[in-house]
Amino acid sequence: MQTHEGTNLGGFDPTDPAVIEDPYPFYARYRAIAPVQEGVSPDPRFDRAWFVFGFAAANELLRDRTLKSDPRPFLADGVEDNDPPRLSITDPPDHTRQRQVLTDLFRKSAVQGYRAQIRQMAERLFGELREVERPDLVRGYAFKIPIGTIAALLGLPDSDHASMRDWSEDMMKAFDLGGDLETFQASERAIEKFNEYFRLRVAERLRATDLVEHSLLDRLVAASRSGQISGDEVLAMARFLVIAGFETTMNLIGTGYYELARRPDQLAVVAEDPDGTLAGTVQELLRHISPVQRLMARFSDRDVTISDVTIPAGDPIYIMVGAANRDPAEYQNPDEIHVRRDASRHLAFGFGRHICVGALLARIEAEEALRVLIRCRDLFELDDGEGVLWRRMALTRGLETLPIHWKDAL
Repeated sequence: MQTHEGTNLGGFDPTDPAVIEDPYPFYARYRAIAPVQEGVSPDPRFDRAWFVFGFAAANELLRDRTLKSDPRPFLADGVEDNDPPRLSITDPPDHTRQRQVLTDLFRKSAVQGYRAQIRQMAERLFGELREVERPDLVRGYAFKIPIGTIAALLGLPDSDHASMRDWSEDMMKAFDLGGDLETFQASERAIEKFNEYFRLRVAERLRATDLVEHSLLDRLVAASRSGQISGDEVLAMARFLVIAGFETTMNLIGTGYYELARRPDQLAVVAEDPDGTLAGTVQELLRHISPVQRLMARFSDRDVTISDVTIPAGDPIYIMVGAANRDPAEYQNPDEIHVRRDASRHLAFGFGRHICVGALLARIEAEEALRVLIRCRDLFELDDGEGVLWRRMALTRGLETLPIHWKDAL
């Protein structure tokens, strides 16, 4: 049995620039040695961490209901707790109570009802893109669909999208790389700006005498009035919905089309039968891209043995979704994209009590965004060169820019 003193490849470090540049060869090397490896903690409050690269091990841990998500009980004495409150690091019973509110908001029947609105938005945004001489498919389209959707559902004006994006990115940097003091200070400022923004919006709704719950924010306020959640939890949930509502879906849409366009045979399959293939295509892209590369850390108050590796109690455990979703033990030829593959067991949205509450909404957004791009693909070409830039993030993976040019402008 391998313990934490056992063999590893020098300690996996998810924040290593070489790993961020192209993580998949590193995942394959570590996974080939063992599906669980010790490495460098991306959270500077912990001396080490454990990384799960294999699909079976990841799936088993995600089903383990004894694992915790809140790091605070496992911090060493004297280590400052600087985590902002959020659902992803909350444990039962608080997690169960808070998540129930969101589950009610994201019922399947309600989310499916948003599809027509999302399709109209995608059509409109592509039309606006046509008016731009040298457009960027990420900032001009892939970003605007998910931020527009979640803002509309929350009842927030279009004019606030850019501010929410900037605050979200400042927060993500702190979550992503652990960060230096300046990064954490920028994150704290972003949290306060988010909170101030939503305090004003919530105050408006609390003054309303006719709260009819048209928006998700109305419903969060109503849940606060009824005592289901606190005022602070309303702010944290609204902030969570904005960040989670666009970051990963933006990566899925932009990077997803980029990967399909580089595989004309697969793109042709989807173009021939979009209604019959788009849902499965998005599942395969989620598996292949894994917009979230690793999940938030899990902890155990006892030693945990997984795949013959014993992880000491209290050590952070990171499930490397990007590695698990390309495990050849689970998927044949995992580095290839096959749009007719059944990839529905992927772990891109996690699993268990912390599975992404907005997973269905994200898939619908991606389906409708890709539908428009694929139908209109003969109008443009990718500038597949130096202008294609990847985001320098370890927690998530996606394109920063994807410039295109119009064929009729040649």
